[in-house]
Amino acid sequence: YQEVAQKYNEREQFIQGELSRAQDYTDSIDMESAVFVLMQAYKKYPEHPALQEAIKRAYYNLGLLLLRQGLCVQSRDIFDQIQLMFPREKRFRDLMPVVERCIRRKEITTETQRKLFDMKFLPLTGPLPQQ
Repeated sequence: YQEVAQKYNEREQFIQGELSRAQDYTDSIDMESAVFVLMQAYKKYPEHPALQEAIKRAYYNLGLLLLRQGLCVQSRDIFDQIQLMFPREKRFRDLMPVVERCIRRKEITTETQRKLFDMKFLPLTGPLPQQ
């Protein structure tokens, strides 16, 4: 029993450490590194719900960042990745109409760009903020 408890505690410490590291990257707007750290941990513990949630949020943040930069196709690919990994996930699709308009028009209007920059990046853990 102690061996199982020890393994569980080691797993939880590892995951919390990686979540914290990924949040540090997110706080410094290094979304690609946040995704990378989380994906490495996910490969090791794919069933962990906190990791799954953090990955969705990290991909969302990366998609928002790319959209802010006018990289519409790349942004769509990132949002699609959430759906590929987690097909039942219905959240995090709110920016898809903006992405599709951006792809069609090949630009983002100034008003839309202002709204995108007003949006906050999501924390990787804890409750989601009201947008």
